[in-house]
Amino acid sequence: MYKGDTHKETHKNAERDIIGKEFADEDREEDDQYLKEKIMRAIVDKDLCIACGICEGIAPEVFSLQREPYAEVLLDPIPAELEAAVEEAKEECPEGAITIEA
Repeated sequence: MYKGDTHKETHKNAERDIIGKEFADEDREEDDQYLKEKIMRAIVDKDLCIACGICEGIAPEVFSLQREPYAEVLLDPIPAELEAAVEEAKEECPEGAITIEA
């Protein structure tokens, strides 16, 4: 209860606090959803990958053949500035081993 408030004023203030919290929660949910939609992830199917190196040549910051006999994804999530290169790598993969989740 707010100090000095009448019952009616207290109810109004409490209602305003609840509505404000609901709007804040909705804004947070919208922000979380926006971020989820904007995050890109690349996945390499190690059973399909033939380690040709095309993806590594296009996006060396994201794909590597150094440690595995297939392309390994180095960055998760993919930074926005590398998204176009990852899309190109996916399109150029001869085996279709790269999938993108957004």
